[in-house]
Amino acid sequence: MKGNKKLGLALMALAMAVTVTVGVKASAKDEFYEKGHEFYNEKSSGNGELAKSVMYKVTKVPTGTSEDKAGEVIVVGCKDDAKKIVIQANITAPDGAYYRTKGIQAGAFNGRKNLTWVQINDSDITEIPESCFSGCTKLKTIQIQDPDIKKIGKKAFYNCKNLKTFKTTSTKITKKSAVGKNAFKNVKNVKVYATSTSRAKKLASFFKSRGAKATSYDDIDDEDEDD
Repeated sequence: MKGNKKLGLALMALAMAVTVTVGVKASAKDEFYEKGHEFYNEKSSGNGELAKSVMYKVTKVPTGTSEDKAGEVIVVGCKDDAKKIVIQANITAPDGAYYRTKGIQAGAFNGRKNLTWVQINDSDITEIPESCFSGCTKLKTIQIQDPDIKKIGKKAFYNCKNLKTFKTTSTKITKKSAVGKNAFKNVKNVKVYATSTSRAKKLASFFKSRGAKATSYDDIDDEDEDD
């Protein structure tokens, strides 16, 4: 009888240990954001508040905290009062996991009246999507350091009437069809900087055909103004 009792207690203890172990593993896994979770880049170690003001959404859940177990995110917006922002290529989120930036959601910054300056770091972003900066009436400068941008969606910069400077290292926007309808509608006078004068000239012509009232252009290496 006593032997059975001891055996029962031992089995109960083992079951509890297994339960606790599984619970700890489950808890550790649950610490990472779920797919669809949105968060600000509050743990940014670079670019300061300019990066911390940007909001991301999880599209792929990480499997650990190291780079080889990274999750994926897209940009979905920024704080309403943000004036200058930097979209980073790779971030460590408040959950402690590492994420790679894979894109920008359509209309992400639509109507952000305070935005004046935006920088997109070299990342996996390939498109400035539809209505991305539409209605950002104070936006003056766009700096795209990502050479993989190959498309600008329709109305991407619609009514950005004060856009003065557009800099890009991309060499993949080679046809007018890569710039959507009304992408620069109501932009008054924008100067385009690219990796060569001929490329900048071509982009400027695309932008004008998509609604910009006036454009000019130059090689990005010859830029003489401090933005």
